[in-house]
Amino acid sequence: MPVFGGWLRNVEDEGMPATFDYQRDLAVRADHAGWDVTLVAELNLNDI
Repeated sequence: MPVFGGWLRNVEDEGMPATFDYQRDLAVRADHAGWDVTLVAELNLNDI
């Protein structure tokens, strides 16, 4: 769950706004669904 928004370079708008409210709601929904949420400070990848 990127906190800066999406990470796909070939998609203009992935629908992942870089807002606290969006990230919080996503983390809460994931928790309710049984997923664990892990914070990764930054990960730089080449084109995937």
